[in-house]
Amino acid sequence: MIDFQEHDFGQLFGNNVLEWKGQLIYFTVYNRETNTFRAKRLTGDKHGEVIISQFNKDDFKYPNFRLGYVNFDEGAAYFQRIPVRQYKVGFCTNNVRALNYNERAVKFSFDSLECRMMFNKEYPSAEDAWNIAKQCGIVVAFEKQFAISPADVLIYRGSTIVGKYTQKNGPELFPEYSFLEGHMENLHG
Repeated sequence: MIDFQEHDFGQLFGNNVLEWKGQLIYFTVYNRETNTFRAKRLTGDKHGEVIISQFNKDDFKYPNFRLGYVNFDEGAAYFQRIPVRQYKVGFCTNNVRALNYNERAVKFSFDSLECRMMFNKEYPSAEDAWNIAKQCGIVVAFEKQFAISPADVLIYRGSTIVGKYTQKNGPELFPEYSFLEGHMENLHG
């Protein structure tokens, strides 16, 4: 990481998700007077706010984390990076967007319960996702890269239809997408 001054912390880390001492943290408020950050833990057993007052640049890392689906009440949205040049480190709402199946933008906050579930890889099984999709009429993700629509369609990374879901056989990829088989981690819960 490049060298920077303490007064740069607010600009670099404010309202960003990055790795701090091995955990994903959402940095919210920087206090210049006390040189402290308020932050929320997004991963691990401990959730909630933490105040960071000791700054060691080696403790901060760009998140080595693959974005993916987040299940919201209105249906799943796929998070993807946007190439933006800015004086920031980590994920923020300027360099990440969330799109629903119809490729419409979805408002979000990284410190929401739904996003924390993505960061902790908490998804329903494929069968549970299918049941929710059918009952609620929404797209439901069953892992970071895959979701199921109410029309029994398997969706990959936002909007690519790659297969179907049947109650008898579960998720089935179309032959031309069989190479994705190894990417499905949460098939049967």
